[in-house]
Amino acid sequence: MQNVASPPIARDTAHIGYIGLGDMGGSIAGHLIEEGWKLYLYARQESALAPFRGGSATILDEARDVAAAADILCICVSDDAQVENVLFGDHGIATALREDAVVIIQSTIAPESCRRFAGHLAPRGIATVDAPVSGGAERARRGALTIACGGDPGVIARCMPLLEAQATLVLRVGDIGSGQLLKLINNSVYAANLAVALEATRTGQAMGLNIDEMWDVLRAGSAGSMALDTHAHNIRKYGRMFPGPSSYANGTAGILAKDIGLFRSELDKAGLGRTAIDHIARDSIETILSFAPE
Repeated sequence: MQNVASPPIARDTAHIGYIGLGDMGGSIAGHLIEEGWKLYLYARQESALAPFRGGSATILDEARDVAAAADILCICVSDDAQVENVLFGDHGIATALREDAVVIIQSTIAPESCRRFAGHLAPRGIATVDAPVSGGAERARRGALTIACGGDPGVIARCMPLLEAQATLVLRVGDIGSGQLLKLINNSVYAANLAVALEATRTGQAMGLNIDEMWDVLRAGSAGSMALDTHAHNIRKYGRMFPGPSSYANGTAGILAKDIGLFRSELDKAGLGRTAIDHIARDSIETILSFAPE
């Protein structure tokens, strides 16, 4: 079984597998490579691998080969089903992981899914940490994310150098699944802030205010938030709330809709499904979705 007394991994000797090289995962992997970590990579799409070819990372043809090479395997795919497929699907990697390996789930998924996956891996001596990332791709490229972790304290301590290379704040918040729960709460607050920012913009425009002047004041004052900054950036760069129709469903709105759905499920399980936070979460995502591009 996992030796919780194992010392922290060392950048110069640790072998890190990374599966899921989309906007977030690719940005994290790129930063880790720049910082000198030895990465083994796999992705189904060549477009995801192309930025890494010719660099120091080892690109392998099969996900199972990445798992077999890794002391620590990070997974950063879209949802519960994709994480489960990576681990236990027809070509799943679980049986390729060696004893004493650690799986770090950096996707945002249901807490119960993390607990279930960890339960399947534990009999093989494989530990699991849920460590969903917060902050966006730009901060990922700078190693400035925020990570709330759930899992065994000794296992997290072993992985801490790798996690701290990705983030300015890494905090263990409880047992497996706790990191996911806190991430879902975080995203519900972000959704509420974003919905208010969108409505404020629409209201200000309807009342004749100059949008650029309004943003400058709101962002610099007590109304400022990361959500407002993101909204302002997208309007100025793309001319719309979100980048475009092709990215909308899989971008901010689609991801938040998925995460708010998970959060509301957790509220129901806790008997909190009719509280104010549930209404805020529901109403926020409905407001955000109402800004879909034409």
